[in-house]
Amino acid sequence: MPLFFANMIMKMLIKNISIIISIVLISFTFAIRAQADRNCYLIDDPDERALCLGLSGKDSCFQIDDRQMRQQCLGQTKVGSCYDIEDPQERALCLGKTGEGSCYMVDDPEERAICEGNCYMIDAPDIREICLSSK
Repeated sequence: MPLFFANMIMKMLIKNISIIISIVLISFTFAIRAQADRNCYLIDDPDERALCLGLSGKDSCFQIDDRQMRQQCLGQTKVGSCYDIEDPQERALCLGKTGEGSCYMVDDPEERAICEGNCYMIDAPDIREICLSSK
């Protein structure tokens, strides 16, 4: 009788593991497809979404919190440091996000709120949602 229960438990574990693996593979495929389609907002992970947006030119690579991913994004978009950015507002945003400068130099209130991480100061609900999900 104990062998029967052990066998039954093993079958349930194998079934659950295969379900988990399937879910992970589906999520990974979905993220890859979202990146290929450049529909970055379908990606749940904030750093992966920011990487997608940075590589597609829709947002700055400096929105990426993970340093290694930010360097990957910067390497592929040919921007080595914040000081390589010509636009003064983008440079200020970059310096604020990386901690090399102050977010107070950013003129746009929503961009400054994103830079500082004050998501609740952002009026646009979709941008506020993205800001909150990246924390």
